[in-house]
Amino acid sequence: MPTRLRDQLSLTVQQVSHGYRGFGTKAPNYQQVIEGLTGDGKQSCSTLGGQRSGSCNQDVACLSEGDPWNLPRRSVGAYQVSGTDFCTGSLVNNTANDQRMLFMTARHCIGPSDAPNVVIFWNYEWPTCRRPGDPSGTQVQPPDPNQSSSGTTFIANTVNPFGGGGCSDGSECSDMMLVEVNDEPNPDWNLYWSGWDRRPPPTICAQGPGNSTDGLCASIHHPGVDEKRITWVADDMQIGSIAGSDQVHWQPFWHTDPPELPNMPAGGPLPPAVTEGGSSGSPLYSADQRLIGVLSGGPAFCGATGTQLSDFYGGLFHGWEGLGTPDTRMRDHLDPLGSNPEFIDGTGDTGFALSLDSAEISQCGFADVQVTVDVSSSGGFADPVTLSTIDLPAGATDGYSTNPVPPPGSSTLTLSNLASAGIGSYSLSVQGESGTLTRLAPISLNLAEAAPAAATIIAPVSGSTDIGTSPTISWDTVAGAVRYEVEIATDPGFTDIVYSATEATEFHVVGSSLSPSTTFYVRVRGINDCGDGAWSEAVDFTTANLICISPDAAIPDDEAAGLNSDLVIETSGALGGLAMTLDITHTWVGDLIITLEHVDTGTSIELMNRADGANTTFGCNSENVQTGVSDTATLSLQADCDDGGNPNAYPEATYRPNDPLASFIGEDLSGTWRLNVSDNAGADTGALNQWCLIPTPANSPLIFEDRFEGTP
Repeated sequence: MPTRLRDQLSLTVQQVSHGYRGFGTKAPNYQQVIEGLTGDGKQSCSTLGGQRSGSCNQDVACLSEGDPWNLPRRSVGAYQVSGTDFCTGSLVNNTANDQRMLFMTARHCIGPSDAPNVVIFWNYEWPTCRRPGDPSGTQVQPPDPNQSSSGTTFIANTVNPFGGGGCSDGSECSDMMLVEVNDEPNPDWNLYWSGWDRRPPPTICAQGPGNSTDGLCASIHHPGVDEKRITWVADDMQIGSIAGSDQVHWQPFWHTDPPELPNMPAGGPLPPAVTEGGSSGSPLYSADQRLIGVLSGGPAFCGATGTQLSDFYGGLFHGWEGLGTPDTRMRDHLDPLGSNPEFIDGTGDTGFALSLDSAEISQCGFADVQVTVDVSSSGGFADPVTLSTIDLPAGATDGYSTNPVPPPGSSTLTLSNLASAGIGSYSLSVQGESGTLTRLAPISLNLAEAAPAAATIIAPVSGSTDIGTSPTISWDTVAGAVRYEVEIATDPGFTDIVYSATEATEFHVVGSSLSPSTTFYVRVRGINDCGDGAWSEAVDFTTANLICISPDAAIPDDEAAGLNSDLVIETSGALGGLAMTLDITHTWVGDLIITLEHVDTGTSIELMNRADGANTTFGCNSENVQTGVSDTATLSLQADCDDGGNPNAYPEATYRPNDPLASFIGEDLSGTWRLNVSDNAGADTGALNQWCLIPTPANSPLIFEDRFEGTP
């Protein structure tokens, strides 16, 4: 800078990372469900460090030059976080085929706050094939990791299934993490963006003829964050669960007789290859070389047999929709065109992509429809692209303003004579062809000439009681409807509407808590471009006396201030009694202090204070507080924690708090209620998933026991 401007410069060194251990020697985040394994390459199961990866693994350099597995091989990278070797991940393609630097790995490896500190190493491979099973082959100095990208940005993740990862609902814990690499790729690195397949089981894997890799499924990974390896699957993959997950993981069983690849040196029988520490987050591929999941962990190790010769991969079949928001699902980012394909192929060389200004078209009547088709290119591709329409509705005609289109360029598609097609929903596609390359861009077309007919509500059933305060409303499909409107009122005439929403599907989860112990009326109607349909017949239901909030928030580790969760209640009325439920995941209950406060009145009680265990110094060493809390319970939260490292520290339906919940009797239910959960020791972590109040109005019988059956 010029001297006269130097006083305007402010520079902060935020972090310095020193890779003092060298590359390929430490992989701290592998999740191993079977303890005590010390076989070749599995030392990282028992320590945070570990040694060189196991000799049973196969170098990717063993693949022949023409093997199709060389394409996804170019997608996979090893990465460090703040200078420490961590895990594996891979580049993934998206429907725009634009080579956006989307990198998929496992949520248990990194969280959103780690993304800026990720450094990815590409093409970190042994240059020649070493014979699997030869221990000397793994002890040599690894290649120089000189191709790297620094820094990523968090995009989306599902839930980590392991302890402290906030996994309260196993069906959400598929362990997927998507980040975007900040650096532009160097063309000399010859990277590849793998295709993906989000379809649920079955996935077919089979050994091809001879030593062919045809038909095999595989994982490509960096065991121990060492050189890149490939592990084969020859049997159809099934669904399994690891840690807290529930049926959202693929479970491949590793090939017991892997193929003798062309570049392998001669030698004895080949051992089954596996995954190891550092392999976490690596891609699992179908036989079509499309990513279907990412590695969470598992029991496999060099020398394993039977059921131990398998691992668990969080499935894209779940992660596609994930938890239903843009930052908890993969769909928005892997399908920016909104075309909703079940699978796509990879990209890595020169080519083109199609995108539409509107992929979902709905109208009343049969006027001509126009769609702008943009043709983009990658890698300098410039050959003309010929456009055509696939699955055009019978009787309709199409035309393009420019055809073929030299990329980058655009053309206008006009769909005409739609009256001949008639009312209905149609799925068609724009196809682009250039040489051997073909791309598709799907279109959804909905034509109507009248408003939809009346809907019929399926759930809740009219007259239902004890319905949750955030219920799910569902109804039958109405022909011609493109969206639905839902209204909830406190009277059958719908003069007092307390909730309304618009929904594209045939169900809706009420997004804000309804008042407890109240009768409501719900109705639904379909809507299209011709107008609003008739309202359904109203259905009445009565909510349970249960008021909940789901923070799904991490509890700060070793921080006395803890986590505050505020539940704001508008319903007024003096309390005759109070009970509650708690859903907290934590790997050491004895670290926790939990209090409940009515902020408006200032009344505060202690529910538990570092629950007692056999070791009175550190408190109860079991996991999770998932139970009801009531003054009428016999057992105590403080004294009756089920000590001994159990996954459910409170197996009974209800427990008694340290201070009585009766302290709130006579106070108004309305106002702000605050639950504070603090972690008062280091290392163990957890999350506050949900908590609920169960109020009893004054002058009502104080009966809680039946409310806790099956809670939470």
